[in-house]
Amino acid sequence: MNVQNFDIRDFIDWPFDHFDSETVQYGNTFLSVGGSSGTEATQDIIMLNPNNDNILASTWEVLPQKLTNGRRGHVAILLPDDYIDC
Repeated sequence: MNVQNFDIRDFIDWPFDHFDSETVQYGNTFLSVGGSSGTEATQDIIMLNPNNDNILASTWEVLPQKLTNGRRGHVAILLPDDYIDC
């Protein structure tokens, strides 16, 4: 999808049932954070690996990083590494 030109294209399906997640822009792609694939909220963070030559050849990757607790129907905000000093 190109919002500026209102260009909407076909897109790849999720690798599994997935809903109630929050998306966050991450560089030239985006992350899907949390959500549900059934009755339980998930801790998964899923990244789109875009193929700009053929969007239908793009892939989804479940990242090794997880939310501490499963979340669905929530809000997610990407913060820079230096925002929180733990």
